[in-house]
Amino acid sequence: MPESQIIVQRDGQILVTPGANQAELAVYVRACAQLDAIVAGSYRFRISPVALWGSAARGLTVETILDSLDRHAATPLPAAFAATVVDIMSRYGRLCIVPAGNGCSRVTGDRALLTELGIEPDAVFSEPELARLRLELAGRGWPLVDRRGLDGARRLGFS
Repeated sequence: MPESQIIVQRDGQILVTPGANQAELAVYVRACAQLDAIVAGSYRFRISPVALWGSAARGLTVETILDSLDRHAATPLPAAFAATVVDIMSRYGRLCIVPAGNGCSRVTGDRALLTELGIEPDAVFSEPELARLRLELAGRGWPLVDRRGLDGARRLGFS
C-alpha cells in the first residue's frame, strides 16, 4: 500500500489521502482542524477558528502547527493558508475574562482593541451578559479566554 499524503489547500481544506500511514498523518491534522468528511477513503479536514483556538488553548503555537503540516505535506503550504492560520491564532489570548468581584467579571486586553470592538475597557459584566458577549465576539473572530480560575467555585465534597 502506498504512503498517505497531506494535501493542504489555500481555502483551509486539508486532505489526508488513503495509505499506510493515514492514521498517523491524521493525528497531525486533527491538532488544528476539524474532520469535515471522509470521501473515497480520504479524510477531509477544515481549519476553523474554533479548532485553531482549541489548539492554542492546548499550548500549540502557530509555528508548531505550520511546521508540522509543512513537514508532512505533499507540497509547500499555500501562503494564503499560512496567513489565515497566523491571523486566527494571533487573536487567541488577546482578550481575557478576569474576576471583578461580587460574582461579576471584566474583559481585559489592549484598550484600543476593546474600544474597537465596542467594549468599555472598565466595564463589569454579569454572567448572562458575559455569555452573550462571548458568543458575539467569537462570531466576530475574537475569542474570550477565561482567566478566572476556580477561586470562586463552590467546593464539592466527595465521600
